[in-house]
Amino acid sequence: MVKIKIMKANEKQLDKLYLDGKEVSFMPKKAFDTSAGADVHAWIEAPMKLYPKETKVIPAGFKMEIPAGYEAQIRSRSGLALSGIIVANQPGTIDSEYRGEVGVILRNNSKQMVIIRPGDRIAQMVINELPKVEFEMVGELTDTERKDGGFGSTGVAGQKKEKKVSKKKEEKKEPEAPESDKAPETDPEDENKELDTKE
Repeated sequence: MVKIKIMKANEKQLDKLYLDGKEVSFMPKKAFDTSAGADVHAWIEAPMKLYPKETKVIPAGFKMEIPAGYEAQIRSRSGLALSGIIVANQPGTIDSEYRGEVGVILRNNSKQMVIIRPGDRIAQMVINELPKVEFEMVGELTDTERKDGGFGSTGVAGQKKEKKVSKKKEEKKEPEAPESDKAPETDPEDENKELDTKE
């Protein structure tokens, strides 16, 4: 069990809000015990407009202390993402040494203005364990089949790109037939007329 210490972002803010007749706390809360993410709320004093293609930092109303060796990731909520409202830098990373208020960088990718109400669930937070990593400078890296293939090197939809065939390796053209064996040429205008008559 990993315990995350949570406190209000400032002493003057309200402990609770009421949204659609229900009491809402600034504390992140999981919908189910087995859920990966905990809902994060917009802890604002008044409704906030978010216009199409606009990005804003929405205060979440809390600070926290994450144990060393862990991070918090701020991610979009699937229901909002389906409507074009996403966490712009997802997953946003919160380091264990950070002690300031959590803010959600929310972006409206839809074509309509949306209104964020005080207490709205705007994101989800996932706690992730981090491996201990050490960076070592070397002069050589192990070779792989992919080598230095970058963007698109493995093709689209899991299909590998076909290698371009060199012009030198193209099949040789068949020799042209003698003039006597060639089919008589037709006037392009006659061809069009013939096509027109078939329509």
